[in-house]
Amino acid sequence: MIYAQLMKEVLNNKELMLNLELASELNLPQWCIVGGAIRDHFWGLHTPQSKYTPKDIDLIFFDPKDCSKTLEQNIEDNLKEISGKMWSVKNQARMHEHNSDTPYLGTLDAISKFPLQVVTTALSIASDGEPLLVTIYGYQDLIVPAINPTIHYQTKERRRSLVEYIERKKFSKLWPQAKLAEFI
Repeated sequence: MIYAQLMKEVLNNKELMLNLELASELNLPQWCIVGGAIRDHFWGLHTPQSKYTPKDIDLIFFDPKDCSKTLEQNIEDNLKEISGKMWSVKNQARMHEHNSDTPYLGTLDAISKFPLQVVTTALSIASDGEPLLVTIYGYQDLIVPAINPTIHYQTKERRRSLVEYIERKKFSKLWPQAKLAEFI
């Protein structure tokens, strides 16, 4: 029931659907849109606040055959030229180095190590051509705005990085109604 309602909201959002179409045309392995574009869409629907427009669209993929930043930049430039929007494109096959992690096994493994549960929801196109909304921790934080760390960030060693991330994203200013986890 929850999934069907969320998918209805995705299908009714022309901008999300256009972004999905653009991303799917790239034929990147294990690709999906993640982060603020999804979070902000759903939080905007479920809060009295007007919608906040994310500064970019986060597109991730997993291709161990080409881990060059040049590939990512070329894709970003192409998407910006076509859509007129800023995109952030990251190959998760190399991002473990940036995040001081062990190598990721694929896109879903990488997503599971994102800082917040709400950004572990990913939007892609299934093999049948239909949109697919996948989550690691469930959809609850999309419906009732909440800032909960993933298991990966519930450690003493990563706490400072988590707090810095939350402050950098200005959640308390942009989404004051989002419940902050006690851990943080």
